[in-house]
Amino acid sequence: MRKRTLSIAKPSAVADDSDYLRGVAGLARYLRISERCASNWMAKKIVPYFKVGKAVLFRKSEVAAALAKFEVRAV
Repeated sequence: MRKRTLSIAKPSAVADDSDYLRGVAGLARYLRISERCASNWMAKKIVPYFKVGKAVLFRKSEVAAALAKFEVRAV
């Protein structure tokens, strides 16, 4: 009898992994802020995120767009 191997294909609907950050630590490293600051921004809903079970994911493009609202331009 032959052994079957399970092959899991990557879903095509999911964007490239390089556009995602995993966890608060990943966001903090990416933005060069403390993990506490990143957690506070999540609690205040400053940065958008996904929660799948216990995993937290941030999309880089959405984080950049959310933070662009706080940009102060020179006169």
